[in-house]
Amino acid sequence: MSSNVWRTAVATKKRDLVLRLVRDCGGSYADAVLILCAVISGLAAQVWRGRGKDRERFVEVLQEFGPKETTRISLPFLIRHLKKQQRHAEKKKLAKQFFDNPQYGSLDGDTVDKYEDEIIDACESLSREELRVFSYGNLLYKEIRSAYTHEYGAGSSVDSSPSGPYRTVTYVNWVENPRSQDTVWRINFNVEWIGNVAVEVAKALDNRADKSKPSSPKSWWVDGNKMKTRIVYC
Repeated sequence: MSSNVWRTAVATKKRDLVLRLVRDCGGSYADAVLILCAVISGLAAQVWRGRGKDRERFVEVLQEFGPKETTRISLPFLIRHLKKQQRHAEKKKLAKQFFDNPQYGSLDGDTVDKYEDEIIDACESLSREELRVFSYGNLLYKEIRSAYTHEYGAGSSVDSSPSGPYRTVTYVNWVENPRSQDTVWRINFNVEWIGNVAVEVAKALDNRADKSKPSSPKSWWVDGNKMKTRIVYC
């Protein structure tokens, strides 16, 4: 194995192992995401070493070296957040433009979710920091990686059932309160997609020409400010 592509080889092996585990060996969603998110966390820790920044660097390595859709914003989660905060004007504006009271049993994230510039164009009062809390990268960390690692269970807003045909993200409409029939959208991150993201991040890191030593960032993408000085592992 070439020393400059070992990350790609490891990530590819783990992804293929997970897919066989799920398809052929009765492996669970929990088994799959624990392995794949550990790969992503490990890659991020190589780039930005140290403690106390696991979420920030996890999201950062996805938005910097992963596919663009890791920065996509979950509209169902954002609208639910605005509803809970009783920010009715902003909720109404976004729902009218992108998410006008759908009554479906399921949704495809590729259809309903948007990037932050599209959302800000529609509702300028929303900040990038607020929106990025609901990015795929941050939700993958919070609802999947962190929840399964520390509690061996998905976050309360996650649907861990197989999402069927390959999709990046899908949503299922669950009845949250049987008495009132209130519903909530639960998110599912496709296992194969997570695996492909891990491989893409590994490839990007292996292909980096700049091998400069790590430096401490002043701010993280998930906190609203894209890092100006990128760093690469040794």
